Amino acid sequence: MLGAGELVFEPRGFALQTYEPTAPGDAFFSVPGTDARGSVTPSAGLALSWAAEPLVLKADDRAIPGAHVVHRQFWGFAQVALPIAGRVLLDATLPAALYQSGSRPFAELPGVTSAAVGDLRLGARVPLPLRLPFELAPGLDVWIPTGSRDAWTSDGTARVQPRLSLSGEAGHVSYGAALGVIVRSRRDPGFAHVGTALTYGGGVAYRFGALRVGPEFYARSRLDGTTSSPMEMLLGARWNRRWIHLGLAAGTGLNRTPGAAPLRLLFQVAVVPAPAPAAEPAPAPPPAAEPVPQPPPTAPSPEPEPAAAPPPALAAEPAPEPLAVKRGGRIELRQQVLFETGRAVIRPESAPLLREVAGVLAEHPEIVKVRIEGHTDAAGAPARNLALSRRRAEAVRRWLVEREGVDEGRLEARGYGQARPIASNGNAAGRVRNRRVDLLVVE
Repeated sequence: MLGAGELVFEPRGFALQTYEPTAPGDAFFSVPGTDARGSVTPSAGLALSWAAEPLVLKADDRAIPGAHVVHRQFWGFAQVALPIAGRVLLDATLPAALYQSGSRPFAELPGVTSAAVGDLRLGARVPLPLRLPFELAPGLDVWIPTGSRDAWTSDGTARVQPRLSLSGEAGHVSYGAALGVIVRSRRDPGFAHVGTALTYGGGVAYRFGALRVGPEFYARSRLDGTTSSPMEMLLGARWNRRWIHLGLAAGTGLNRTPGAAPLRLLFQVAVVPAPAPAAEPAPAPPPAAEPVPQPPPTAPSPEPEPAAAPPPALAAEPAPEPLAVKRGGRIELRQQVLFETGRAVIRPESAPLLREVAGVLAEHPEIVKVRIEGHTDAAGAPARNLALSRRRAEAVRRWLVEREGVDEGRLEARGYGQARPIASNGNAAGRVRNRRVDLLVVE
């Protein structure tokens, strides 16, 4: 692998594609998320990108005739992701240029290949358990040079990108941002320089039930100050229902450097199963029955004994107690909704509980509106606890809408922080009781 500061001049291509799809299930197209989605439940996805004129040579801001090096691009990205114990998310993306067209402005420059594999990307991120108004997750991406320089799908050497992602929600608005540095060998095919760059992006989306709509952008800025710093803006919509995630977006380049397309169209589909609940320990086997002593043999009786009365019928086992039940003006929870420590990420053990909450709502169509209230204990700053309780209440609301199919209009989420304790915060048992979610019927 070449050092980041070495400039190599040769008439060959480099990894021109600047769009890198996020892991299956993330909220944005180009801004990585911060969650690890519970237990070991794999997800998979497919992303498609069509781009016009990502590499055109110009003079005086006009295209040089015959200088559409890469005129059209149609790429596909096969994706998988695997969360590990709710603490790490591993993902991999294998891209492929399904169709490309272009011209050869220089005889030494190879013509773009119609189809070729791109560089395999391996990624990982670790959500930080901090009590902040937003979520943070450091991550690392590594590109393995499996592509072709002649097809403009690879640098021919590995690339590495450490990054930090941020995400959060405020009511119906979701937001995210990412900042990183992509370390790559410098390449100079004769008309453009590429090398190590600062990467950054951000997005905002407004939620309409299971639909999210909003703008986002992503960019790279060369650290040596040259002009090969592509920037693009997208306007996208994502729809989630249970396991299925769909997305459509359109965008344009904010400059005309290599990789920034004046028109880009995106499509994504992903299958993201709900986290599996933790396995319950197997019940202990019943104790072995003690041998019953047998009476000694007796002489046969001349008269038959009367038939013994049949044993009493065994009582049926009682049905298990429901985890959620409507009682007066509330939906009473027999268990707590469990979250990752200091975060608004629901643990997979609470999936059966929330499934029963959805069942209660289905059994009671007369319930018009339920308020989901989040509460915390008194540990930490009040402002942070208030923000955390709001995000946790919103996480429950979003789970019921997106995973259980509850009508969004029947749910609202509010957070009260540490302001409404039901037990003392002076001991551990009281603090556990105060960290809770309440469901109140308001209409």
